[in-house]
Amino acid sequence: MKCDKCEEKIPQGDEMVLKGMTICEDCYMDIVSPVWICSTWAQYIARGYRGEKSAGDSLNETQKMIIEYYGKPAISLWRSGST
Repeated sequence: MKCDKCEEKIPQGDEMVLKGMTICEDCYMDIVSPVWICSTWAQYIARGYRGEKSAGDSLNETQKMIIEYYGKPAISLWRSGST
C-alpha cells in the first residue's frame, strides 16, 4: 500500500485513514499535530522569565552560587535561555 500524501510504501497494518486519504504515520502526525513556529504557550512561558519577577527569586541555591561565582553576565545568559 502507498501513502496518498508522500507516496511512500506503508507496511500492512500501519496505514491510517484521515479525510478519505490513506496515509502513513508520519503524514498523519504532520496533519494532526503541525509544528507551530510561534507557539503561544511558549511565548507565555517565556514572558514569565522576562522581567515579571526578579531572576534571583526563581533560582535555587546552587544557581545563586554559580551566578555569584561568574558574576552578572551569567544571569543574562540564564535569562536568554543560552547555556
